[in-house]
Amino acid sequence: MKHIPIICGILAAMLLSASAPAASIDISAAFNADMVSTSTSEEGDGWDGTRTFVNETFQGSSNIPDNGLVPTGSRIYQLGAFDADNAIMRSLPSGGYPQSDAVVDIADAQYDDIAILYAWNSLTEGQDAVFTVKYTTGADDVFAWKTTNFAPAPTGVNVVLSGLDRYHTGSNNVDSANTRVIFEQVFDTDGTRIVDQIVFGLGNTTDPSFNNGAFAVFAADGTPIPEPASLMLVGAGTMIMLRRKA
Repeated sequence: MKHIPIICGILAAMLLSASAPAASIDISAAFNADMVSTSTSEEGDGWDGTRTFVNETFQGSSNIPDNGLVPTGSRIYQLGAFDADNAIMRSLPSGGYPQSDAVVDIADAQYDDIAILYAWNSLTEGQDAVFTVKYTTGADDVFAWKTTNFAPAPTGVNVVLSGLDRYHTGSNNVDSANTRVIFEQVFDTDGTRIVDQIVFGLGNTTDPSFNNGAFAVFAADGTPIPEPASLMLVGAGTMIMLRRKA
């Protein structure tokens, strides 16, 4: 019996410092483009209205998984339906998509980190964009969002899917020579504050060669901080169990 307070104190400390498993963050309300073609009759929208990614059934196993599940480390991203808008698209002026920041309202929660699954077109390493986390208390966190077309990825960025073919809707041709990559970048957020919105912005990115740089964000994921009430319930349950054993 005399050891119960000590054990409970240790368990409480562990619970308070714990994070829940990574969980999907719903950004689908901001989707404005279909970036995956599944056949010549379901072509999607593409970077500039002509070039999309393709799924496995359309072009082979090296492409977007048919089930839309993209695992990376401890996370599993779920892509949007392939026959509907499944990405947030923004571009430089000649890219054909809005140039404004993409502001996404998400379910208010506290996160240790937020990760995003994305691709870029016609932007090279060093032309960083901006990812902003807006909290309910203000004082936003603003991060450098790494831009690049190809692997290897810049420092701090993970290559998730590589060697992805692109489908040219105008010519009905699959380009397997100039493949592209889908990346993941993880941003450490302030776990003591509640996240209200996340913002994807082109920042000061430019491309003197093409001037049609664009990004496509497919999914977001976060490591949530358990709510205090949940921790208290777990702690209370643990104490009851220990007392029964004593």
